[in-house]
Amino acid sequence: MMTAPRFCQVGNFEGYFCVKRNGKKGRRLNAKKQADSKQEQAQAEKIMAESKNDPKSFFPAELPRLGDSELKTYLDEHTVKLLRGVEPPRATLRQLKCGLASKDFLDCGEVYRATLGHWLLHREFNIYKRLEGIDGIVQHVFMPHKRVLCMDYLQGGRDLKAVPVGELPHSALDQLCNLIEKIHSRGVIHFDIGHDSNGDYGRETNILWKDNKIYIIDFAGSICGSPKPLFELLAVHDRMAIVKVIRKFFPQEKIDPHWLPTPNQAKWLRFLRKL
Repeated sequence: MMTAPRFCQVGNFEGYFCVKRNGKKGRRLNAKKQADSKQEQAQAEKIMAESKNDPKSFFPAELPRLGDSELKTYLDEHTVKLLRGVEPPRATLRQLKCGLASKDFLDCGEVYRATLGHWLLHREFNIYKRLEGIDGIVQHVFMPHKRVLCMDYLQGGRDLKAVPVGELPHSALDQLCNLIEKIHSRGVIHFDIGHDSNGDYGRETNILWKDNKIYIIDFAGSICGSPKPLFELLAVHDRMAIVKVIRKFFPQEKIDPHWLPTPNQAKWLRFLRKL
């Protein structure tokens, strides 16, 4: 007895066809498909487990010797999704199959990626190494190739623009204050978390909320080793992020004058913003 035609997909073929009720061929196809799916899942879990212990083990030993085009092909094949698409001259951000995030300039022109792109990646890598061990900074930061920067991917993390008012606990504010001060204590200014003094979230923030913890990411525009007067001025710029968080999530909270720029500092910050 035949069933009514129905839609199925086998391999790359899509179409309508009839199958016998409880047919052996249909059962074998389903069993094979389920076995293949379980095998792929087991392989992915194995790769993830190995990469958590040693993230560098995900990459083949010959990777550092690959040319730029071969490297891009390899990354494309091992990318789960693009976190930021191709927008030259900005870096391409990827989520890799091993649970890492990567940053590269491989979609930019050859001269750009070999000069400024190369310098930006190595500079950001060195800043992450300076911040190593601080709770709230991504870990396992390394460069498997001179053109690629890799680090832990914060799966499920949300930037503060996406967190509803009332969901963020007060402890998150304390975490943010402590995290910014720890970053400054290592001689680093983020310089990309406190743009708007009025608390406006007109852009995506580099502050993430994940598993009841605050993270600060993306140190591509960070500054380190500045003279003390300039460092103090830029530190105020970072602390404006605290003011933004208070105004959005804790409007009844008193704002510490230490987090606000003096009139003279505000004038210089406006000048720097125009540059």
